Amino acid sequence: MSLNSIKTKIPAVGESVSEITSLLQHKFNHLHVTITKMDNKIISKFMLATEEGIEILLSLATEITYEKFGSITTNKILEQYIAGSFNRRTMIIEMNSLSNQWVVVFYNNEPVGYMRITSNGRRPQLLAKKRIIRLAEFGILKKYDDPQIPLSLLEKCLSVCRGYDGLWITEYAEHPLLPFFESNGFLRLQEVPDQYELPLPALYLFRENEK
Repeated sequence: MSLNSIKTKIPAVGESVSEITSLLQHKFNHLHVTITKMDNKIISKFMLATEEGIEILLSLATEITYEKFGSITTNKILEQYIAGSFNRRTMIIEMNSLSNQWVVVFYNNEPVGYMRITSNGRRPQLLAKKRIIRLAEFGILKKYDDPQIPLSLLEKCLSVCRGYDGLWITEYAEHPLLPFFESNGFLRLQEVPDQYELPLPALYLFRENEK
């Protein structure tokens, strides 16, 4: 084999190695992105009235309430509402009540939202003959905008409430999560609530469970 023939083959091999290296780098980058996405663990869990559970719910309820109503009501009204509804004593009573089940959604082990499943609250008169349960205080911190987060909460609720005819929600009429509820089977009722937590327009939503 001549020296010239060897020289012509070496660059060809060099080019192949470069191509393989580039391909492997691309595959590695793709793998890294996939793993990163998989690491975003979302799980919804029942919250008990332990010290940790109480602190988690008080913190979430306060921050989510400010985010939800801060731009549409006065600070005085909002502070009075939070002081009356989300103080430690009230939270302990509500968490120990057999009428309530509290669920918190975690994103990478951080509590980012919560809901309360409850038999309390004035139900729509249109549904007076149905065996229904209420979904209350459904909220997610604004900075966590992954659509799988509210979905995790809702799926937990639907799983727990399968034995009922359906679920109802009494909610602020401009709540940003209304499209989410409606895209997941909730319908607006014509009946309007005669009272709400704050002096704001409200509405009823209802989702009938599959038989």
